[in-house]
Parts: sequence; structure tokens; C-alpha cells
Amino acid sequence: MQPAHLGSPVPSLREITGIARHFWRRMSAAFLLPVVGSLAALWLIPPQYAAISKVLIQPGREFIQQSEVPGSSQPIPPQTTMAELMETEIQILTGRSLLDGVISELGADRIYPALAAAPAANIPLQEAATNALARDLDATPVKLSNVIAVTVRNPDRAVALEILKAALAAFRERHVAAFRHTRTPMLEQQLTAETDALTRAQRELTEFEDQQRVFSLAEQRSTLIQQRSRDEDTLLAAETERAGLVQQRGFLEAKLAQEPGTIALAASTQDAPPLADAQKRVQELEQQRRELLTRYQPGSVMVSAVQAALDSAQAFLAKTREKTATVTTGPNPIAAALKTQFYNVGASLVPLDGKIAQLKAAIADTDAKLSHLTENEAHLLQLNRRVEQLGTTTAMLQQRLVDARYLEDLDRAHVTSIKVVDEPSAATKPVWPKRLIVLGAGVAGGLAFSALVLLLALSFHDRVLLPETIERTLGIPMIAVLPIAERPVALIAQRADSSP
Repeated sequence: MQPAHLGSPVPSLREITGIARHFWRRMSAAFLLPVVGSLAALWLIPPQYAAISKVLIQPGREFIQQSEVPGSSQPIPPQTTMAELMETEIQILTGRSLLDGVISELGADRIYPALAAAPAANIPLQEAATNALARDLDATPVKLSNVIAVTVRNPDRAVALEILKAALAAFRERHVAAFRHTRTPMLEQQLTAETDALTRAQRELTEFEDQQRVFSLAEQRSTLIQQRSRDEDTLLAAETERAGLVQQRGFLEAKLAQEPGTIALAASTQDAPPLADAQKRVQELEQQRRELLTRYQPGSVMVSAVQAALDSAQAFLAKTREKTATVTTGPNPIAAALKTQFYNVGASLVPLDGKIAQLKAAIADTDAKLSHLTENEAHLLQLNRRVEQLGTTTAMLQQRLVDARYLEDLDRAHVTSIKVVDEPSAATKPVWPKRLIVLGAGVAGGLAFSALVLLLALSFHDRVLLPETIERTLGIPMIAVLPIAERPVALIAQRADSSP
């Protein structure tokens, strides 16, 4: 049975160990070189101290946006997330303007003396120091919190603390400047304008009330409506009375047209006394009828009864006249009475027509006053509404001015949503270089270089150190191994002497 390594391309562990023993000096040198380099680095690299602080970012008033729309004082809900606000604060904290201010405050030669001792030829010292501080200052949000961890590294522990304190102070200033809203001058100007407009509107309202006498519109309207109602009632009664008089005048005119101008007053026959009695009776009935007409309508029952009696008396008078041979004529007293009543009715209509005209004019005047009162009421309502709107706007501006002054006072006092939860502190032990990490890197590098030397020896070394190498390379088993004599001539002579 042939050995397992016969013809195998992979060297055995014994071969690897043999080559390692053969090249141990080179592998040792490859191992020690990184280790010595790491030790030299620990010796030569200047230590770096870290000043650390933690800042809490609260969702305060700065992140609540105030409405810029006139007439609206309600705050607008925040449109950004807390993560975006944290990133905004980090950008403010690590901004070049803030870093440049810190460099100007503390001095580049104090923060980076080595950089000041050997400045770059093509970069100003201030810019170079700002670039270095941008690398040394780190702001990182703490996971699942509203806290930012701020770290500053510097070869000098005290300088690192000074840089961190100056950066946090500048950060407060920059935060206030970034979120400050100076609205007081603008609001004062707007409030002055609105107050003047309110004063003018109130003066205009007062002058309008004095000129138009619209202090109590409801009472004035009620008085005018009551007056109009009384005038309408009086007008209706007057028109009714006039209609009755007109009807009575028409009736009298018709009766007057029917009555003759003259009538028989006496007869010469023997029947003269009955004729006189009949005439007297007719006259009495005529007088009674006229009196009733002044109080009743022509178609009333009383007038009808008297009219029937009058007709009967007139018929009797006509028969009596037929028996009289000679009749004495004269003026008709009934016609005279009718004319008198007709003229009286006409005389009563004249003042009644004047009264009706006055009542209509009074009603028209009342309607005009009501219309004018309605117009005044609409204008007064518009003035009151304008005064009310200006008063509301003025009150809102006053409140916004008070709020703006309060917020500006808070800004001047640096009362912000930024709270330093961990004051700046620096450990006495440097954070860099870390000995274990550097030494571990040196040992790892040494092992890697030693393994590389071994790999190169396995790949490119052409000397055969073990029999297994021959068998693996040639693929045939080895029968025997002859040692190499250190002194072949002496060995041959020794063997010759010892032979018989």
C-alpha cells in the first residue's frame, strides 16, 4: 500500500514544520518587525485626550412654527421628525462657522501648537486649524434617544476641555440665532397702524350716530311704525267718511233734480183746507226724511218707511189738487232744503279732502323715514362690524406682540430647548493610542508576515529537506535514505583500517 502523501500537491504538516525550522530566522524577523513597529508607534505617537459631553435636545418652542398669515395666531404643528431636528442640531454644532469661531476665540497656536509651529505653505493657519478641529470634533446621536454625544480630541487634556466648552457655548448662540424670530418691530408697526385705524373707525361711528341720531334704532323704528299705523287708521276713517259724504251728495243731487222749483201753495175751491193739510203733511214728511238721511243710508228701514208715507201723502195731495179749481204756486221748500243739505255736504268734503291729503303725506314721510332709518341701520351695522374687526385684530396683535417680546426675552436669556445633561469632562487616560489595540495589531501583523514568509518558502524554495518531499514531488516511494558524511576521506580511511 502506497503512502497517502505520494503524489499529493499539498505538503504535509511534517514538511511545513521542517521548512519553518529551516527558515525560523527569517520568520522571526518578519514577526518581530511589526511588533517593534507597534512599540515604536506607541512611543512616538503623541497621546490624544478626549473631552466628552452629552446634550439633550428637547422638542421646545423653537421647533413650533408660528403662523405668518395675518389674522391667524394659532401655532402650526411641526412638519419635521425628531430625527431631522437632531440632524439639524448636529449640522449646527459641526458647522465650519462655529468651528472657525472657536478657533478665533481660543487661538490656533494654543489648540494646535504643532500646526502653528510648522504651518502649511498653501493653506492659511486659521483654515488648517478649522479643518483639523472638524476632524477632532465629533457629534453623534445616541441611539433611541434625543441626546447628542459630543467628543473633542486633542493632545492636551485641558485644551480639549476648553474646546468642548467653547463649542457648546457657541452652539447655544448659533441655535438661538438659527431659530430666532425677531417680530417685535414689525408687530409694533402693525399694531400702531391697526390702532390708528380703530381710532378713526370709532370716531366715524360716533360722528355718524350724532349726525343721524341713530342712538336707539329699535325705539325709533317702533315709534315710526306706531305713528304710521295711527295715521293709516285715521286715513281709513277719513276715506270712509268721505265716501259716505260723496254718496250722500250724489243722492241729494239726484233728488234735487227730481224736485220741481215751484209747487202749488193754496187752492180757491172748497177743498183748500184739506189741500193745505196734505201739503203740510208732505212737508213734514220731507223734513223728516231729510233728517233721517243725515243719519241713515237711503236704503235703511227708517228711511224706507218715511219714504213710503211720503209717497202716500204726495198721492193724496195730487188727488186733492185735482179737485181745486185755482192753485197758488211758490218756491218748493223741499228743493230749497235739498240744496241746503247739498251745499253743507260739499262744504264738509273740502276740509275732509285736506285732512286725507295731510294723512297721506304724513304716511309717505313716515315711510321715507323708515327707509332712511333702514339705510342708516345698514351703514351703522357696517361701521360696528368694522370697529369690531379692527378691535379683534388689535387685540390679537397685542397678544402676539406680548408673546414675541416674551420669546425674545427667552432668547436673550439663552433659555432654549438645549440641555447639557453631562458636563464636559476628560479622562486622565488618553483615548489614543490604545496599547492593547496597537500591540495586538503589531502581533497580528507579525503573524501575517511570518505566514507570508512560510508560504513563499513553500512555493518557491527548491531544496529538499525531507524524504516525503521527494515522494510527494516524484510520486514514487523512497527505498532508503543515505546520510551525507561530513568528512568522506576520513571515513573511508577509518573503514580501511578496521577491515581484516
